[in-house]
Amino acid sequence: MLHSYEAIYDHGQLHWLKDAPQETALRVIVTVIEEATPPVTDRPRKRRRPPPELAGTMRLLGDDSILLEPAIPEQEWDALRKGIILSPPLKKGG
Repeated sequence: MLHSYEAIYDHGQLHWLKDAPQETALRVIVTVIEEATPPVTDRPRKRRRPPPELAGTMRLLGDDSILLEPAIPEQEWDALRKGIILSPPLKKGG
């Protein structure tokens, strides 16, 4: 019977991403998935920045006050932390 397990092969070692097989000796079939990016590591990701030539080229169109308003009324902030819903959910499409 076949079972699937996901692992990263690094310098001759398999590092299991989730569940690992319980058996101590196995015959395995390896499928290599080539990725454009290296596997996930413990290194922090480099912060991405926009190109300098874009500086000063952004314009806000319409009412920019909505960027500064909270998405829900202020009296509901504490209720959200406690898991209480005070407002009915918004209808789809507005």
